[in-house]
This record gives sequence, structure tokens and C-alpha cells, in this order.
Amino acid sequence: MRAIGVVLLALIVLFVSVAPASANGPFFYPGPFWPLFAPLFLPVAVAATVTAGVVGVAAGVATAVTAPLTYPYGVVAPAPPVAYAQPPAAYPPRVAYSQPAAPARPFYWYYCPSAGGYYPYVNTCPAGWLTVVPR
Repeated sequence: MRAIGVVLLALIVLFVSVAPASANGPFFYPGPFWPLFAPLFLPVAVAATVTAGVVGVAAGVATAVTAPLTYPYGVVAPAPPVAYAQPPAAYPPRVAYSQPAAPARPFYWYYCPSAGGYYPYVNTCPAGWLTVVPR
């Protein structure tokens, strides 16, 4: 019973590995006789599987053989110490700079008695302008 299970599992693994070995993309149509030719790809799939296993085992053996020669793993020189500047013990007080306020100029209206009007409405005044404080 156990031997049948092992053989069945081996056949499943072999036939399942045929699909990746013969996959040619989504536009490949192998034709109506594909099921007849699928067993022909079985040796290719088996060879690819065995080759991948051999390469994996060889990589593991190479790592195991060279491991004593590469000891200690990951030896890296420590980073140099970083120097930071000390902040000052006390900061100098802030000085507020401001411009002195300009004195307010008095606002006047200008009246022309000969024309009987105020300045922007009368452009020239032959008699001279009178300054009037607004109310």
C-alpha cells in the first residue's frame, strides 16, 4: 500500500512538472493532438527537475565547504564616533529693533475764495489758496 502511494506521488510530481517545461505563453495553441505528445515532454521535465535539484545541492555543498573559510560572518569595522557641538550655556537676549513712529502730519483742505471751491475740484487759484482745517 505504501509503495503504491510513493509511486503515485512520484507520477504526480513528474506529470505536474511537464506543464512549466512546455509553457509557451497565453497565445500558444499546441493543437488537438497535444495529449498524445505530452508524454514526450516527460524526459525534459524530469531532466529539468533533476538539474535544478543538483544545482541546489551543489550550492548547499559549496556553502558548507567554504563556510569555515569565511568565518567570522559579517565582520564590519565599527562606525567612527560622531561629534556634536555643545549648545551655548545661555543665549544672548533678543534685541527688538523698531523705527520711531513718524509724527502725524496735519491734514488740511485747500480753498480758493476767488473760484469758490476746494482743491481737487478747482485746479488753479489766481488769488492764492487758503488752508482750512477739516471738521
